[in-house]
Amino acid sequence: MERKHKKSHGSCAKTMNIEYYLYKLKEYPLHIVIRIVLRKAYLTLRNKLRSMQAGISSNFISDDNLLKSLKDSYNSIEHILKKERHVFFIQSSEKNKMIEILKINYPTAVKETIFDAERICKHIFNLLGSGDICLGEKLDWHTDFKTNWSWPLLFYKKLDCRRSDNPSDVKVPWELSRCQHFITLGKAYWYTGDEKYAKEFVSEIKEWMDSNPPMYGVNWVCTMDVAIRVINWIWGYYFFKDSPVLTRDFMMNFLKFVLVHGRHIMNNLEKSEKSGNHYLSNLSGLICIGVAFPEFKESKKWRDFGFNELIKEMNKQVYIDGISYEGSIYYHQLVTELFLFSTLLCLNNSSLFISNHNCQISNYEFFPFPKWYIQRLEKMIEFIMYYSKPDKSAPRIGDNDDGRLYILCNYSDY
Repeated sequence: MERKHKKSHGSCAKTMNIEYYLYKLKEYPLHIVIRIVLRKAYLTLRNKLRSMQAGISSNFISDDNLLKSLKDSYNSIEHILKKERHVFFIQSSEKNKMIEILKINYPTAVKETIFDAERICKHIFNLLGSGDICLGEKLDWHTDFKTNWSWPLLFYKKLDCRRSDNPSDVKVPWELSRCQHFITLGKAYWYTGDEKYAKEFVSEIKEWMDSNPPMYGVNWVCTMDVAIRVINWIWGYYFFKDSPVLTRDFMMNFLKFVLVHGRHIMNNLEKSEKSGNHYLSNLSGLICIGVAFPEFKESKKWRDFGFNELIKEMNKQVYIDGISYEGSIYYHQLVTELFLFSTLLCLNNSSLFISNHNCQISNYEFFPFPKWYIQRLEKMIEFIMYYSKPDKSAPRIGDNDDGRLYILCNYSDY
């Protein structure tokens, strides 16, 4: 089937967008409206300047620039690759112990994981209720396979994903590009030691990098998805980092794109007067890069910014009883996952945050977080426990979105 690329947007769609934004502005007081309008004008001007300056080749990071982006104490990529990583949720030194625990407590886990991983290697996916679809030998990261609509490789700010004359769903390529299946590949690799799973991981990332130049294409439009993707890339890296398939050349390009993801998130934060799960995912991405790769000069800025904003957003987005202000069961689950992921990562690497505090660590029960923050997070988790039924089902209240940060098990059935 021939792919479609529509050129015109249509005055009707533009009018509808304007009317929608005017309607939304009525919800805010005048001083907030002025602030929003000024910020919108600033962002529009900034994006036009970026678009004028940006060329596909100019956004790539050279080998020299990658080395310049590292702290002075890291004078080579080899230094990074040989260095023991900071604490993540999985450590290769504890692999055998973790596998034994899983086999004892979840005896069917190995068989189910390998089954799912084999389907992934064959590029069989079930995305957003599509049913099992084989996407072919080479994954197309820009196409909604349901309608066969393919987004062009344009500067990301020039792509309009809300067009009323476009019957396709941009979330299909976004969902695939979240790369949430990498954890399943990684688990299968740990269970079996079969390098074909590492090869699939490397192959997909190479293809993604080749198909998605920095700032070009539909997969750079939504910052939330950029953040979720880099988090899942880092999960995959921790599973496969000891594999010989991850060559020096691959790691050079991998690190470049991790750096690009961090810069893109920081430059395109989804913050507003009423920030929600999108902004939290941005913060999670910055914290994850900052903790996993502290060798970047920008990592401390990203890590500290994400940490400080995380505490602010807990106070803004979560009521004192531990319930998300968005009033949705599904969003509450996602927001809890985002807070929990980022919090555990910071707690397990608290030494990276010592310079932020001019006080004794002993004064903090949950360093680097204040006690009230941890207590509210606990209430968020308790709320999920109380509304969940024994069969793990939950009531549908509010907006229905079953998005996840990452998928640890049962990928095919998710």
